[in-house]
Amino acid sequence: MKRIALALALALLALPMVAGRPSAQQVTVTDVTRAAASYLTEYSQRLQAVGAEEDFLQLEVSGGRMRLNRRLTSDVAFVGVGLGRVIMFRDVLLKDNNPIREREPRLLKLLEGPQELDPLLKAQQFFDDSVRHYISQNIGLFDEMLAPLSLLRTENGPKVTFRLENIKTTNGVRVASLRFTETTAPHVINSPIDEPATGRILVEVGTGIVRQTELVMSNKHVNLRVTVAYAPEPTLALWLPSKMTFQSDISSLGAGNKSPGTVQSYDVRESLEGLATYSKFKQVPVKFNVRRPSAP
Repeated sequence: MKRIALALALALLALPMVAGRPSAQQVTVTDVTRAAASYLTEYSQRLQAVGAEEDFLQLEVSGGRMRLNRRLTSDVAFVGVGLGRVIMFRDVLLKDNNPIREREPRLLKLLEGPQELDPLLKAQQFFDDSVRHYISQNIGLFDEMLAPLSLLRTENGPKVTFRLENIKTTNGVRVASLRFTETTAPHVINSPIDEPATGRILVEVGTGIVRQTELVMSNKHVNLRVTVAYAPEPTLALWLPSKMTFQSDISSLGAGNKSPGTVQSYDVRESLEGLATYSKFKQVPVKFNVRRPSAP
């Protein structure tokens, strides 16, 4: 019996190796990033301007306990400006259920109407004015919630390193987890610190659809984390932000990077948390040239 078992073992070893890797292992990081870049280019054209209602809960939790809370209700707009560029604007309606202005969709009207010479500039003014209603100015560090998408643009490839972390199947769809680290300065993602941004992007294999982004900006004084989940909106045939969460801890005065062109953190020690959800989506065509390179 021992001789038979040995003979079988030797026979098995002599068989030619057959390429039988799991299908997930056949996918490379280049496959995923190329699909995502192609998807983002098309997405930035098809998006036009999509308005939504944002419910934004902001918490100040310094010292491990909730000190302050604020709830903002805003009109927001997700705008595709072509070439893989996507930006967001906010226009606050209510602060803790108290009206800030008349309830009219002035942001979408602005973006679809031809009356403004530069509607994006005016929309940014609405956005800048909204910041004064935040529970802390440091929440402005999370205003570029769509920024991780820019890492997927082909021209930014030399500025970031992607690593294929894993591929999981969800409801029959394979989703790749890409770990990223920015590699060159100036960085693609606007940041209050000099250290490169890191994080994770979940991308559907094949289609390149982005399902989630996770962004981390961290050093010994500042720790910022923001996650944006995307969900399909059947009526528009688009994947749109459905939820944004963030956490921040700033432990040193003057921790912000004061170099020109970067987001600055403010001189305060504090911890912040937030949750924003999005609903009531409506798409309008834009009148300006959507290929204009106005987004980062």
